[in-house]
Amino acid sequence: MSRRGNEPLDHGSARQSRLERSGLRCPGPIDIGWGAHLIALPEWLKQETITRYMSWVEREQYLALAKFAFSIEYEADSLGDPDPLWNTEPMSKQHTAAEQLRRTNLALWLARPSWAGFPMVISAHEDHGHWVHRETYSADTIRPINRDAANTLSQDDFSLAKKLGDVASTLSIKASTWIAMTLLWHALTDLQWASRYLLFWVALEALLAPIRK
Repeated sequence: MSRRGNEPLDHGSARQSRLERSGLRCPGPIDIGWGAHLIALPEWLKQETITRYMSWVEREQYLALAKFAFSIEYEADSLGDPDPLWNTEPMSKQHTAAEQLRRTNLALWLARPSWAGFPMVISAHEDHGHWVHRETYSADTIRPINRDAANTLSQDDFSLAKKLGDVASTLSIKASTWIAMTLLWHALTDLQWASRYLLFWVALEALLAPIRK
């Protein structure tokens, strides 16, 4: 059975306008790496059969104001179906898809830091032309520093993000670069400046350690 995980981008009205002012259009899916695509927000995500499981904030702010979504498609027999191809701890295919989207989001930030991100994850499957809700939950979203908050994104940024993601997907999970990427994600989504600073520092140390040896 076909399953899709769709994640609305974290945009308030000001963040939407940044994408619009940059000339971004999304007539079709844009490949941004890790098997994910940037798409125009599907209308079926706003159907009552999907939104009734959401909180007011998720429905009226996250979803109502979103213009785009990160999307990934995969095959799964059920919610919680384990992913035999995942190379770390056991994970369901739904959570594997969400992890791939987080890595895609990180690659997009590396290409150009911005507010582009997602505050919630929606898993659903299509059944004879109708979308059936499976799971919705909140997610930590990227929080850029002030000097990057007004950055806009272009097709070149998406292309670079895909290249970075394609390279990152070949790394060993034991590599210092991989560890640095994981720490960087935690730093970018942390609300406290002190812990963000510490995580950024350790991520930098993880990159420099092999050079010092």
